[in-house]
Amino acid sequence: MKYLGYIKLDLLQEKEEYKELFAPLSESELADLRESIREGGIVDPLLVDKDGENFYVILAGHHRRMIARELGMEAAPCQLAETVAEIVAALFNNTARRQMTEDQRQEANRKQNRVEDELYQEKLIPEIWERYKAGNVDREFVDNFVGKSPEAQEKMLAELCVERVVVSQDVLERLEERAKEIDEMRIAYETQLGELQTKLATAETERDGAAAELKLQKKKVDEIQERADGVLAEYDVKKEEVTKKMREDLEDEIANAKKEREERIAAVKGKDKEIAALEDQITFLKSQNDGFEGAAGLWQNEAARVRELYHSTVDRYSSPVLMESELKLCLGRMQSLIDWSREHVWDPKALPILEKHDKAIRLTLQKLIESIKNHQKPLESLAKAEELINEQLDEIKKKKQPAPSTLPRQESAPQELSP
Repeated sequence: MKYLGYIKLDLLQEKEEYKELFAPLSESELADLRESIREGGIVDPLLVDKDGENFYVILAGHHRRMIARELGMEAAPCQLAETVAEIVAALFNNTARRQMTEDQRQEANRKQNRVEDELYQEKLIPEIWERYKAGNVDREFVDNFVGKSPEAQEKMLAELCVERVVVSQDVLERLEERAKEIDEMRIAYETQLGELQTKLATAETERDGAAAELKLQKKKVDEIQERADGVLAEYDVKKEEVTKKMREDLEDEIANAKKEREERIAAVKGKDKEIAALEDQITFLKSQNDGFEGAAGLWQNEAARVRELYHSTVDRYSSPVLMESELKLCLGRMQSLIDWSREHVWDPKALPILEKHDKAIRLTLQKLIESIKNHQKPLESLAKAEELINEQLDEIKKKKQPAPSTLPRQESAPQELSP
C-alpha cells in the first residue's frame, strides 16, 4: 500500500459493487464512528484504487467518507492499493473479520474469486489477460503490467516478444522421425506377438488332441486287460473240459491280447512324452507372449510421450498471440511514421519510394500468409498414425487361424476279443 496523504472528498468515487460487499453499520455503530471522527479525525486511512489520472475509487472506507461529508470535511487520508492482491485484500479482509455464517463465508470466497478475475481482466490488455487466464504466465508476471496504461502494456509486451528462442526445424524433424521409428518398432513387435499367439494356439490345440487320444488309448488298454482277465478266468475253470486244440487257441488269443496290451501301453507312454514336450513348448511360448505384450505396452507409452512432447513444443512456439504481437509491433512502427509525416512537408520524390515499399510490404505479408498456410501443424498426424497402426493390427488378428494338429494319426484299434 502507498500512502497518498489527504485527498479531496470530491475526487473519491464510490462503486456500488464494492460498497455492497460491506454490511451496513447499525445506528449505534454509526454514532460511535461519527463521534470518533468529530473528536480525533479519521485515524485509519481510506483504501482506494486509482481511476484515471486524478480520481480514485473507494475500496474500504465508505462510511468514513459519508461521515466526513456530514461533518463538513474537505479531504480524508488515503492509501493506494497498487496490486490486484492489495485491492482484493482491501475489499474482503474487513468482511472476513466480521461475524459470518459458513454459507456467508463461502459466498464471500466466491465473490472474491470473481472480483479478482474481473480486476485482472479490467487492468490488463487482452493479449496478457488471455495468457494469464490460460495459465501460460503466473500472477507475479502479470502484476508487472497492472497499473500501466494499455499503450505501456503493449510496448512492454512487444519488447518481450522481439527476441526469443524459437525451436529450430531440425528439432521438430527429429521429433517426427523418432515418433516414426517408435511406431515402426511397435508394429514389428505387434506382428511378432501375433505370430507367437498363433503358434501358441496351435500348440494348445495339439496338446488337447494328444490328451484326448491318450484318454482313448488308456480306455482301450483297460478293456483289453479286462477281456484277457475274463478269458484267463474262464480258461482256469474249463481247462479240464476243453480239448488240446481249444486250449492252444485260447493260449494264442491270450498271447495276442497281452501283445496288444503291451503295444497300447507303449503308445500311452509315447503320448505322455509328447504331451510333456508340448506343455514345455506352451510354457515357453506363453513366456515369450508376456514379454512381447510388455514390450508393446512400453512402446505405446513411449509413442504417447513423444506425441505429447511434439504437440507441446509446436504449441509453445507457434502461438497466435506471439504472431499478433509481432504484427502489432509492425503496425505501431507504421503509425509512428504516419505521425512523423504529418509534422513535415515532403519532396514529391518520396511518393515513388513509398509506392515501391507499399508493394514490397504487401508481397511480403502475402508470402507470410502463404507460408503459414503451408506449414500448419498437422493436428492429427501422430494420432492418425496410431489409428492406422491399430487398424493394421486388427487385420492381422482377423487373419489368424489355428493351424491343424500335427500329431501323427493312430492306427485303428485291433478287433475286440470274444471270450
